[in-house]
Amino acid sequence: MILLLLSVKVLLAQGSCQCYPNVASKRYQLIENTWYGKKVKFSCDYECQSPSGGENVTAFYDKNIWGREKGNEIICEGTNYIQKYSTSSGWFYWEYRNSYSFNPYSSKNQNLNDWGKTACPEGLLFI
Repeated sequence: MILLLLSVKVLLAQGSCQCYPNVASKRYQLIENTWYGKKVKFSCDYECQSPSGGENVTAFYDKNIWGREKGNEIICEGTNYIQKYSTSSGWFYWEYRNSYSFNPYSSKNQNLNDWGKTACPEGLLFI
């Protein structure tokens, strides 16, 4: 785990504009059952790097889940989950696989996108 974090820090220090999720930072602000399914508000923290330095950015998400929850709707951007089958329970579940850095310009999250526009020179490409 320490080696993974050090590898990420090296990648982030190379000067490109990118964000990396802190997987343990997800916090729920609201979980509400509704007539259509569920309304969920949550946040995730990211370590973002620009040519001028690093900064922690919190992204807030507001999701409406229609019908039954599949289990992969409420994840932090930059994380990969894979669907697995449990032979003991007979149910499918989502297992965390890994995290990856991404360019905040490509994020659909307003907080991350705004940070990228402010902190990163226009045209700086993700490495």
